[in-house]
Amino acid sequence: MDDPHSEDLMVPVEGSHLVMDPQITNCNMNKGLLIPKIADGKVIFVLPWQRSLLLGTTEYKYEQPEQHPTVRFQSVAEIQSAFNTLYPSLNWPPDRPGAIE
Repeated sequence: MDDPHSEDLMVPVEGSHLVMDPQITNCNMNKGLLIPKIADGKVIFVLPWQRSLLLGTTEYKYEQPEQHPTVRFQSVAEIQSAFNTLYPSLNWPPDRPGAIE
């Protein structure tokens, strides 16, 4: 921190997560799934959370935090694509059925 020429140790990122009805996937609600690296280098996960499933994540670097952040359509599409690859039988279409708004 004292050296203005040193590399950043931390970089702020924006991450998106989706909350999904567990009935859509027939997932075991007692266990989570973490895949440490998919094709684009990101970490993805499925975690039981408050009787739902938490799916994520996407990461984008940003300069300033937003006062009222929203989920990018691209983030939803990336999460859908990752999970459609892992669970082809899910066949999760772009209109996000099963996602809890």
